[in-house]
Amino acid sequence: MFKIHLENTVITPINLKEVMQINSWKNEWELSLIKVLEEWFGLEDNISFFTSGSTGIPKKVDFTRKQIEGSAKLTELTFNLGQKSKALLCLHPKYVAGKMMVLRTIINGWELTVAEPSRIPFVDKQYDFSAMVPMQIESLIDENSESLEKIQKVIIGGAPISENLHRKILGLSNKCYATYGMTETLTHVAIQQLNGSDMSNCFTGLVGVELNQDENNCLNIIASHLCSDKIQTNDVVRFVDFGKFIWLGRYDNVINSGGVKIHPEQIEKKLEKLINRRLFIYGEEDDKLGEKVVLVIEGKRFDSITLNLLKNHLKDVLSKFEKPKKIIFIPKMKETISGKLIREII
Repeated sequence: MFKIHLENTVITPINLKEVMQINSWKNEWELSLIKVLEEWFGLEDNISFFTSGSTGIPKKVDFTRKQIEGSAKLTELTFNLGQKSKALLCLHPKYVAGKMMVLRTIINGWELTVAEPSRIPFVDKQYDFSAMVPMQIESLIDENSESLEKIQKVIIGGAPISENLHRKILGLSNKCYATYGMTETLTHVAIQQLNGSDMSNCFTGLVGVELNQDENNCLNIIASHLCSDKIQTNDVVRFVDFGKFIWLGRYDNVINSGGVKIHPEQIEKKLEKLINRRLFIYGEEDDKLGEKVVLVIEGKRFDSITLNLLKNHLKDVLSKFEKPKKIIFIPKMKETISGKLIREII
């Protein structure tokens, strides 16, 4: 039997109807959680999820109850979580990652504590499992790493994990996993352990997940628990073994500069070690090259000495094709609710 701790209320199958009729929920995230319960215990055959909109207009994706149950059971199997496992929800229940934590709890008979979604989640006791975005992980490590270590297994998704954050994660005593997935796959279909004795440098597909590539080296997925057709992604990957891959970047972000295809995400990884600010790379139209590499840095413009030092360092860490032809500074970058950067200049 599931238990959901929301504020001072414990929601169980016994008092479910009564809880859903309470009108005292005022916070938007609390109302969203109640809506998830209403959907799941309602009469509709399908449950709707919405994409984040980071790569386009948000769209609705419908799943059957059987597909959702298959995804929930696969998570239970992957992370060896039995009935009565204690989980923490600190993501917004409106979006797929948070919504699936609620549905996994109901389907698998877990005990879920719901905390207000925030940059620094409140972790007050021991938990078996939780899902967070990178900005939450980094904030917890910087503020109080011991509280993060109260969670035995943490999955991290919603945005790429920087090299700097990965180095911090290496020092944690619990197990942290990067996840690969999207709304269309009901969250994770591949994981990468980031620390501990079994840490890996690549993603591994979960049980029942078949991974392949198209002619552009973009990943496609057939997941038995979704009972669906092939899901084609725009994620360029490099396979290192059967069912194991390294994510290189988004195909729609690829820069074609003088006939050379450049993955912005790979340049960004190199620059994260050099620049202690948020940044991204994009391609700008160029008469000679077709597209030229442009570096965008968040915050106040560097003084001339710092800027010249940076340009000299860029020669050491980037190839001639990767080196930015222009550097732009912007006050604040746009981002999704999960902290994923939107590659637009405001």
